[in-house]
Amino acid sequence: MQVITTEMEGRRRRIWVSERSLVGERTLAPARYRGKWFHVTADNKPAYKPRFDDVGPFVNVGGGLFLAAVRLGQVGFHIRPDGKPAYRKRFRWVRDFGLVGSWFLAEARVISNAQNQTPDLLLVYISRFGNIVK
Repeated sequence: MQVITTEMEGRRRRIWVSERSLVGERTLAPARYRGKWFHVTADNKPAYKPRFDDVGPFVNVGGGLFLAAVRLGQVGFHIRPDGKPAYRKRFRWVRDFGLVGSWFLAEARVISNAQNQTPDLLLVYISRFGNIVK
């Protein structure tokens, strides 16, 4: 991770930038400013407005779709390069997508609820649509 100076919020700001990767035709990298995470473009400008408690790198999950794991408060999910959620479901946490057999899947922990007696110990695999794969 390196410290760079860039224009943000109308002023010069120092941000922490992680390793860059090619996301389709754009180069994006996880970055941190004031304890919040987001992705920056090749010219070190924020790629989108939302800020998260943690972000991972974008991963090609097939069909030209790139997703990154994020954490916001007590939940985890994946976002697209525009910063929007890739699906509605939320998990306790999610990991980056990877090849499992012949499928691109991500590990996730299911959030328990009052009707589900299983605590946050249920590890599942999810698809790029947020569906649990059995």
